[in-house]
Amino acid sequence: MKRTGVDVMKKLEQLYEGKAKKVFATEDPDVVIVDYKDDATAFNGEKKGTIVGKGVINNRMTNYVFQVLEKEGVPTHFVKELSPCETLVKKVTIVPLEVIIRNISAGSFAKRFGVEEGIVFDEPTIEFSYKNDELGDPLMNAYHAIALKLATREEIETIKKMAFTVNDTLKEYFLHLNIKLVDFKIEFGRLADGTIVLADEISPDTCRLWDKDTNEKLDKDRFRRDLGNVEEAYRWVCDGLDALLKKHGYERDDMYYRVNEPNHDTIVLFCHFGVECVMLSHLLNVSPMVLWHGLCAAPSSITSIYTEERRKGIAGFRVNEFGSTAHLYVAGEKPSFAARFCECYGDGDRQD
Repeated sequence: MKRTGVDVMKKLEQLYEGKAKKVFATEDPDVVIVDYKDDATAFNGEKKGTIVGKGVINNRMTNYVFQVLEKEGVPTHFVKELSPCETLVKKVTIVPLEVIIRNISAGSFAKRFGVEEGIVFDEPTIEFSYKNDELGDPLMNAYHAIALKLATREEIETIKKMAFTVNDTLKEYFLHLNIKLVDFKIEFGRLADGTIVLADEISPDTCRLWDKDTNEKLDKDRFRRDLGNVEEAYRWVCDGLDALLKKHGYERDDMYYRVNEPNHDTIVLFCHFGVECVMLSHLLNVSPMVLWHGLCAAPSSITSIYTEERRKGIAGFRVNEFGSTAHLYVAGEKPSFAARFCECYGDGDRQD
C-alpha cells in the first residue's frame, strides 16, 4: 500500500541554513522540514564547536515542549516529528524580534546592569532584540519595533501575552524536574494568513537552566564558559542515578550495588533514549556506545529493570523488557518511527 501524507514528506531544496538548523522545502508549499544540527555556537557565532547528539536532543525537546504549550493555548508551528533530527513545521515568516524572558539575573543581564547572578525577580522581565547578526542583535523596545515596521502594536501585545504564558508553563514544568528556568529566548512567526505562532525552538540552546539545589548550569552555558565536556555530563547523569538509588537502599560499590535496605520499591523515570542508554550502561557496566548504536526505543516506549540479589547484600541489575510498545498497540496507537532508520534504503524513511 502506498503511504501518503506527512509520514512520507520528503526534503526538496534547502531554503535556509542557520547556526543550529537547516530548513528544506517539501511538496506542500505551506510546510517545511527543519533539520537540527549538532553544531554549537555562542557569542553570536564567535565561538563554534560540535556536541554529538545535540540536534536530536534539541529536536525532541522542542517538539515535546511545543505540544505541551499547544495544550495551554499557545499556537505553534509544530506539525509532526519525522525523525530524531527532523520535524515537519508550518511555514512561517519569522518576526525579526528575539523575545527574552528573565526570571533570575544571569548572563548579559547581570553584566549589563552590574549585578550578581542569581537574583530572583519578583516578576519576570521581558525584552526584545532586533534579530540581526551583523548588528549583534541589539536591544530594542516595542516602539522601535513598531517604528521600523518589524511588527504591529497588536502583534507585539500578542507576542508578549504568549511569551508570559510560555514562561508560566515552562517554569512549572522544569520545577517538577528539580530545575530552575532562569531565562530563555523565543521567536515568533507569521503564517500565510498573518496569524502569529510560536516558532523556532525551545531547548538547552535557548534556555538558561540551573539545578534547583546547586545552581549547576545545565544548558548552553557549559559550552559558552567551557564548564565541562561530554564525559563530565555522562558522569553527572550516573552520579544522579546512584544518588537516587541510594535513597532507596542500594549503594554503588565499584561494579555492583550494596544492599543497605532491601525493598520492592518501584522507581519510574521519564527520559530521552540517549539518557536511557547512559543509565543502562552504568547499571549493566557496558559501553553506552553499544546501546546507542545497537538498540532502538521508540518515543513513549517502556523499559523495565529489576534488581537481583543472588548473594545476600549484593545486587545487580537485569533488563526484563526494553523499548516495549505493547501499551500503544493495546490503545490502538501506532508506535513512532522516529527512533529508527529505514529498513530498506528505498523505503523513503530516514537514511542518515
